[in-house]
Amino acid sequence: MRDVKSNGCLLSQVGVGNSRLQLDMAQEGYTSITSIDYAEVVIYQLQQSHQQYPQLQYEVADARSADISP
Repeated sequence: MRDVKSNGCLLSQVGVGNSRLQLDMAQEGYTSITSIDYAEVVIYQLQQSHQQYPQLQYEVADARSADISP
């Protein structure tokens, strides 16, 4: 299995909700993680609480109709 932490891979987390997975991955060294959710309040809260992690991006989107390709 190749190391995706540092080779520029872009990761997407669909339906982030109240998950901590993206935060744990950022703390482990992953460099580019985009998390989406259709709930604006969830995305706003995550953006505010994870400002110190520039490798984490949050977007309001519905995975059923969104273009989530990197």
